[in-house]
Amino acid sequence: MFTFGRDHEKKCAAQYLRDPSQVEVVEQVVDAVHDLLDGQCDIDEAGKVFSGAFSQGGSGVWEQTASWMSKLASGLPYCKTDQLSRSQRQP
Repeated sequence: MFTFGRDHEKKCAAQYLRDPSQVEVVEQVVDAVHDLLDGQCDIDEAGKVFSGAFSQGGSGVWEQTASWMSKLASGLPYCKTDQLSRSQRQP
């Protein structure tokens, strides 16, 4: 999966947020995606970050999180949507 790099993607994602206090939440999503791509975390760890973004974030964060999840699900052969949805469930 191609990205323009962690820092550039964070700047782009932040442009879609109405609430500047939500920037950290969307940056965590971008970090989780890049960590997954770099092999620094697994799908379950990334899924927990996505779940947190949906529960803590607001407008803009939700859309950015869903967009990254969609890119991952379509761009990585080992990353299936059902894996992402399962990893988001809180025990």
